Amino acid sequence: MKYSIVKTNIVNVVSDVVVLPSNANLREGRGTSTALFEAAGRRELTQACKELLVQIGELEVGDAVPTYGFDSNAKCIIHSVVPKWVDGNSGEYDALCKTYFNAMTAADYLEYETIAMPLLASGNNGFDLELALEIAVKSIEQFEGKSLKQAVLVIYGRQIAAVVRAHDYQYVEIADNIERVKKTKKDNYPELFTVVP
Repeated sequence: MKYSIVKTNIVNVVSDVVVLPSNANLREGRGTSTALFEAAGRRELTQACKELLVQIGELEVGDAVPTYGFDSNAKCIIHSVVPKWVDGNSGEYDALCKTYFNAMTAADYLEYETIAMPLLASGNNGFDLELALEIAVKSIEQFEGKSLKQAVLVIYGRQIAAVVRAHDYQYVEIADNIERVKKTKKDNYPELFTVVP
């Protein structure tokens, strides 16, 4: 699949879908999670997560479930339960590959064309930045969907940007102070919206 790398706060990216790195209880976390909860509307997104958990129960690593994008720049937020780094011998590589694959599969199933994803598990979950980048790029390149056509890998911070440059990847930088996109209600609440089985 085609992809680009963008350096910015993920809330600035306009995309059909944005991936929120999540925990098994869909509670607001730190970093990217906090930014996306704030952009979407903390009260609305928290309530949507609670209702979703009542329907499906606690999630496992790799699971990907959708909610509306609410006031974010995305029509849909896919909550992806990301793995934590243990020791490198506990299936972390495969678990993170599965997390990317399931997020993109969910977006494809919902017939969206574009997806924005942060560099999953590279912050609080403890993955080495170079390994996290390798897994992200390979996962995106190998994904073949019917509807999903374009991915944006969103990086944030100088340290990650330095790793991306060191591996000869090109990226575009977007200023953090851009004005948020205003969406119509129709854009915000798509007709096709079901939980991926």
